[in-house]
Amino acid sequence: MNQPEQGPGLFERMRNTATLLVLICQVLAVSSEVFLRGRFGSRYLGLHAALAAVAILFFGVFFPHDDPRPLFRFFLAYLFMCFLCRVGGIRLALKGHREHSRYDGRPLLSWILPRVPETTIKGMIEPALVLTAGVLLMPVSEPLGTYLLLSAIGLAGINSMIQMHSRRQAQEMYDAFLDQRQLTERFRQLRDDRHFR
Repeated sequence: MNQPEQGPGLFERMRNTATLLVLICQVLAVSSEVFLRGRFGSRYLGLHAALAAVAILFFGVFFPHDDPRPLFRFFLAYLFMCFLCRVGGIRLALKGHREHSRYDGRPLLSWILPRVPETTIKGMIEPALVLTAGVLLMPVSEPLGTYLLLSAIGLAGINSMIQMHSRRQAQEMYDAFLDQRQLTERFRQLRDDRHFR
């Protein structure tokens, strides 16, 4: 008797959904990040940057009665900024500067706000700036304004996910440190016990 094939389990579906959500946030975020940051890691502007170009180019389909030219100009500016970021990364690498290969860039606002932590700029100030730009551009071009609003949401979302991941990694490192310290203490006790026998 043939058993019916089972589809993916609940946890696998949840993981796939989370992966898709992260990808969507990355695609939306990178289209603003290239305007807001520099010194990207050598592998950061990868697949999601290419998908962002496709998303920008075809976003106007959702607004068939609106002028697509502002969105197309944004698309060209995005490609130009990606090119500048790549060239800048190559120049820095030739000078010996090394960043993490997946580093999501140094905020340009860090030069203006040197006392504000990078995580605050990326997680709060940049999304608010892009959101404001989207709202202001909405009367001029609804497709571009809407895209920037979505980009701000993606920017805030991906930075929240990065911070949660970093906190989890730091917690795991701290737990490993405590485990190692307990093992070291237990080893000393065993060694001292054998030494005095």
